[in-house]
Amino acid sequence: MPRLVREHGAPRVTLLALPASALLATATALSMNWIEGALLLLAWGIAYMLVVMAAVTYRMQETPERLMSRVNTAGRMLSFGLGWPVGSLLGGLVAQAAGPGAGMLAGPSLAAVGAVLAWTSPLRAEERRAAEAR
Repeated sequence: MPRLVREHGAPRVTLLALPASALLATATALSMNWIEGALLLLAWGIAYMLVVMAAVTYRMQETPERLMSRVNTAGRMLSFGLGWPVGSLLGGLVAQAAGPGAGMLAGPSLAAVGAVLAWTSPLRAEERRAAEAR
């Protein structure tokens, strides 16, 4: 990860891994056999971990030292304390209403929305600035 972030920057890694994660999650949900599903799940996990690690790396690089613990705590609480439970609840509600396949596609749909938001956010401008500086 340090080499990847050093060579490409955390914003670029995030911007590329986020849509890849959404696509791989969608492909995993749509896979028709367990071998294909397992391989796609592995690839999805790698892409998702790139997103998480790049986001944490970027947050740590950009946060002033005196605010580091507060910002990291807030970030972790939003993702793990709020995001995972609410996402699980919404996925379960969708699965109950429309079936398991729809429930499994609900998450990647939200990840795709997140990718669009990331590409249209200040993160994209930061990525361009960092690329020009390299």
